[in-house]
Amino acid sequence: MAVIVLIRRVAKKDYVEDFLAAYEEERPRGKPGFITEYLTRVEGVDMPGLRELGLLHPSTDGVAFLNVAFWESEDAFIDAFNPQPGAFSSATECEPRKRAIVRIENMASTLPPKADAYLFLAATSGGDPWIFYIRDEVISAMPKQIERILDGMGRFAKALPFELVAME
Repeated sequence: MAVIVLIRRVAKKDYVEDFLAAYEEERPRGKPGFITEYLTRVEGVDMPGLRELGLLHPSTDGVAFLNVAFWESEDAFIDAFNPQPGAFSSATECEPRKRAIVRIENMASTLPPKADAYLFLAATSGGDPWIFYIRDEVISAMPKQIERILDGMGRFAKALPFELVAME
């Protein structure tokens, strides 16, 4: 049964960029059983239920983040990270991580697709992937996505106060 892993992590105030870089390096891409994950800065967020679990409350010593990860099973998560109680990276974090693992009993829809399976096709040799191709559907959607991005940037620039965009 799929699980949601919630991890509260607190970055040292002066080391947030280092924390984010370290987080990016340790992401479980390609680990067996990993589906997807999200990292959210939780400062100023009001979610009482998660606060009661001790996962979502502001930190006076650092900047709090909540990592929400979807795994195919609890065992897959444990095999990938071997999480230890009280563990944290003292170089970038200022308090131990707090974890909760929630088993998904019933879902209204399916979990997000694995990014690698959605975006890429792989040629294999001996059962191992050795070259990846971007799927045709992804390539076909790129011009529309770029158009949306540029359109959004244009709307943003138009909404700026005149004083910010006026050239002398």
